[in-house]
Amino acid sequence: MSIIMADGSTKPVQDIRVGDLVTSWDDKSKTVTTGKVIAFQSKLAPEYYILNDKIEATPTHPFMVNGKWTAVAAIEPGDVIRSVDGKNIKITSKKHIKKEVAIFNFTVEKFHNYYVEGLLSHNFGFINIGFFARNFVKSP
Repeated sequence: MSIIMADGSTKPVQDIRVGDLVTSWDDKSKTVTTGKVIAFQSKLAPEYYILNDKIEATPTHPFMVNGKWTAVAAIEPGDVIRSVDGKNIKITSKKHIKKEVAIFNFTVEKFHNYYVEGLLSHNFGFINIGFFARNFVKSP
C-alpha cells in the first residue's frame, strides 16, 4: 500500500515517518494540497477488508465515498471513492478477512486526510484507522 507524497512520489505506508509531507485534500478551497505527518504508530488488528483486490484497510477506516466519509465496513460494490486526480473510482469488489495483521496508523496535521493508492482517506488519529503492508500479515 503506497501513500502519495507531496512531491508526487509514493512511499510504502510502513515507511511513513513523522515530518513526512503527504498529498492531502483541502475541503475549504477544494484543492489538492500538502499535509504534514505529525504522529505515527503501528499495532495489531484482528481483521481487515480488501477493496478492488488492492486497497487493504481496517473496518473503521474512512474513505471519501459518494461525497462523504464512510468506514470501509460500510462501503459496498458500486460506491465510488474520490481519487487524487478528482475522478471517482468505482468499488467493484469487497472481501472481509478475519486474520490478525500489523497496521500502521498516522495523523496528518490540519487537513487530516491523505491519498493511499490514489484514493482519498481520512485519519482519526490513532483510534480507528489503519492500513497494513501485505508482507506483515501473520500466517495462521
